[in-house]
Amino acid sequence: MEEQVNQLPQGWAKDALTQFISYAQNNEVATFSNLSDFFDVLINVDAVLLDSSQYCLLQQHKPNPSIGFLLYINAHMHFRALVRMVTSGQCLSAYPLGRAALEGAVYGWYLVSFPDAEKLWHNKPNKNDKDGLRKWGRSFSFSNIKRLITEKDADLGRMIEYINEEAIELGAHPNQTSLYSNFEIKMNPAGARVYSMNCLHRHGLLMARTIMFAIEVGIAQLRLISSINEEIENLFHLEGKIQKLFDEFESIRPKLEEFGDLDGAAE
Repeated sequence: MEEQVNQLPQGWAKDALTQFISYAQNNEVATFSNLSDFFDVLINVDAVLLDSSQYCLLQQHKPNPSIGFLLYINAHMHFRALVRMVTSGQCLSAYPLGRAALEGAVYGWYLVSFPDAEKLWHNKPNKNDKDGLRKWGRSFSFSNIKRLITEKDADLGRMIEYINEEAIELGAHPNQTSLYSNFEIKMNPAGARVYSMNCLHRHGLLMARTIMFAIEVGIAQLRLISSINEEIENLFHLEGKIQKLFDEFESIRPKLEEFGDLDGAAE
């Protein structure tokens, strides 16, 4: 449900949490204004995803619809949340969310493409059935589904693997690379390290890279939806729209060079 708030309530931004949210919202508007080329591609990806999500929702009115279509819709909602994360400057938090957005579409593809998998998904073995649980887990492992996708479309399989690994490296799993992206370390006059927290990143290399990651996630979702059947392609001509989005994506890649080193917080 959408609600327009014209006047901030009394007490807003008077505490640490709502002040942080206020900073994040201001950053979203600043990104829209200052990085319009990047934001335009996100808007265009979302528009095609919205059409695809509406198609997926309509499938629920047909006999025996696959639950995988609902996973696609959830994946689109994760994509929108991902956009809010990155455009607000919450780059570290964007990567776990981006991975969830990708996995939602990957699992949606699997359940739609393999009806027996959907039956199995709804009948997870009891925790006492160790062998059954292991078999069930192997069926729904990311690596197994990625293998099946690769058998159908090797290029899409490589894209999914790359995005998943990038998400893990930059924040979806705790590691050294992701940890220090949210901290700035300086030496004080006495030679001691001083840590400061960078919860919201300004427009710079890290934010640009994370926006590119979000675009890649959205395009991967569209490619997965496009591959499920001919009906959605005939209705929305997704292949042509995806190619156009790829072209837009490639056109903004060189602008990464305009950004400097990783920078500090916007707070």
